[in-house]
Amino acid sequence: MVIEYMKEGIYRGPNEKDIASLSQIRKEYALRGEIIAPEFITPLPFDRGFKDYYSPKFIKRAEDFKEIFEIPNNHVEIRLPDGVNALNLIPDLHVGAGFTHYKRIEQETDVILGTPNSYIVYLGDLTEGFHWNPAQSRMIEQTPEQLKYVRSLFKYVADAGRLLAVVGGDHDTWSEKMGAGLYDGFAETYGAHYLRGMSYLTLYMGEQEYNITLAHKLPGNSIYNNTHPQMRAANRHGGAYGSHMIASAHNHKKGYSTDTVKGFGNQRIDAHYAALGPYKSQDDYSMKHGWAEQQAKEMYGASFILLPDRNEVIYQKSIVRAGEEMDRWQKD
Repeated sequence: MVIEYMKEGIYRGPNEKDIASLSQIRKEYALRGEIIAPEFITPLPFDRGFKDYYSPKFIKRAEDFKEIFEIPNNHVEIRLPDGVNALNLIPDLHVGAGFTHYKRIEQETDVILGTPNSYIVYLGDLTEGFHWNPAQSRMIEQTPEQLKYVRSLFKYVADAGRLLAVVGGDHDTWSEKMGAGLYDGFAETYGAHYLRGMSYLTLYMGEQEYNITLAHKLPGNSIYNNTHPQMRAANRHGGAYGSHMIASAHNHKKGYSTDTVKGFGNQRIDAHYAALGPYKSQDDYSMKHGWAEQQAKEMYGASFILLPDRNEVIYQKSIVRAGEEMDRWQKD
């Protein structure tokens, strides 16, 4: 048995073929412009405009964001005690990596805390920070434990009054995308500054003023000169022109150079360029690229010894030796 379904429409004549379907009728009405719009009893969402809604809304939300979240500073000023001071710059700890020199981290920390007027600025990549596979499987501790290690280090040096600032890096900020930020509440917790990107630190000692440009990473690279990024930054277009010291990390290529920069009124500024080394000697990435495992002479942070009676900077490539040198200065 064949079941025939009746077509929905209107008969315009006596025969079956005279039926007009609803779609055909709607089309005819539309062509004549006679379709009556339906009445929506429930109101449709109203159109929100740029000036009366979206612009003020986003302005207000940005203001609220800055109140709630810790926004990194760009330029901070700190007055240090009278006398000779040491500024220790420590980057690229890569805590969690198997080839990180953890004994060296502890040794340098003990030297700094055992030396009067010796202070620390960390320059990022303090954790290994991988939270995805397969890189994650190559770490000796997962990200939560890495964060605990570094936070305990922050507390240890901050409680001794030696922590001035930290500059955020790459590895140690990846975890922020997963909701676990290393630097959340940093200033409130540790009483030190959180910096990000190219940052400026001015240190006052007596009548002396030292201007320092810091970054985890600066643009540029050279196989001939490890301090190329710092020298490039000192260029008049690089953002660090006029600095007494320019230091960055990230490249895992340690180096130091100095230059006398000519300025306005025929003034001279002795500029010191420091490329800082890592505390991780190698990893899968360096092996894959055929880079030799790094040795102690080309690794670790460095120190600047700052004199109070004249604007003079003494670079020391070893933080441990800087502690010994500070002892001699303070005895004289």
